[in-house]
Amino acid sequence: MVGFAVVGMFVVTWAVALLVWRLGRIEEKWTTAASSAT
Repeated sequence: MVGFAVVGMFVVTWAVALLVWRLGRIEEKWTTAASSAT
């Protein structure tokens, strides 16, 4: 039963991270910040 909870937490965390990355455009913010820092 604990294994299912661990796998469920992993899947939920992965899904939330994917949604944040897709909806928040994290990659674009990091690339623009890196290019302006140099």
